[in-house]
Amino acid sequence: MVFAHSQAKSTARVVALSLANNYDTTGDYAVTSMETLCRESAATPEQVERALRKLVALGEWKLVRSTQGAVVMRLVLACPLDCDRTPMHRTSWDLRVAS
Repeated sequence: MVFAHSQAKSTARVVALSLANNYDTTGDYAVTSMETLCRESAATPEQVERALRKLVALGEWKLVRSTQGAVVMRLVLACPLDCDRTPMHRTSWDLRVAS
């Protein structure tokens, strides 16, 4: 869903995908270390911090807690109304372009 519907660009998008990769659907949050986010997004801690702020500003993620070295985020992003809600997350726009 994050890959298909996120409006984030560049580093923020890769950080969002890293958060999604570490998401616990049972607890409904992502818990990961800053080190992991930096490694998976090939970014510096400062770049990751900016990306996290951007994701919150876009309204796609909510910061639950940030401690020394650990980040806890909750996914707020939802499928748009025209999403087919399949694993491909196709929208009516995707279907028009494909035909």
